[in-house]
Amino acid sequence: MGKCTGRPPPWLLATVLAAAALAGACGGGGPRRVSVSLREWSVQASPAETKAGRVRFQVENAGTRPHEMVVVKSDLPPDLLPVSEFRVTESMVNVAGEVEAFGAGESRVLELDLSPGKYLLICNLLERPPDAQPVSHYQNGMVAAFLVTP
Repeated sequence: MGKCTGRPPPWLLATVLAAAALAGACGGGGPRRVSVSLREWSVQASPAETKAGRVRFQVENAGTRPHEMVVVKSDLPPDLLPVSEFRVTESMVNVAGEVEAFGAGESRVLELDLSPGKYLLICNLLERPPDAQPVSHYQNGMVAAFLVTP
């Protein structure tokens, strides 16, 4: 060992940094990660369940149209949220957070502090093609159940 300089030896600093990196890679204290894939006409979350606390959603638009993701805390079945004019009435549900509409092939990140309970991940976009019936992404099946445990 060398003189006491008041600084830790370089090998100790390297050991501490390596341990911190390993803890982060193994979920040691950081947000829980959930991958979400949006496409016509589905929402898939992996995993579909996580523990309460900070959750980081990595949201990918794997479809060909713009999509969004709205996180709704609800005990209702996935297809029974209140709808008005082909869209879920967001003022009548408990919205925990949202990723605004983004294009095909793009991805977004959403971090939320989630309490235990049942959630739904939905795309609530509505397309209004000229001279055609509106296309509701939610009513066409863009919803997935998501569970947050204690």
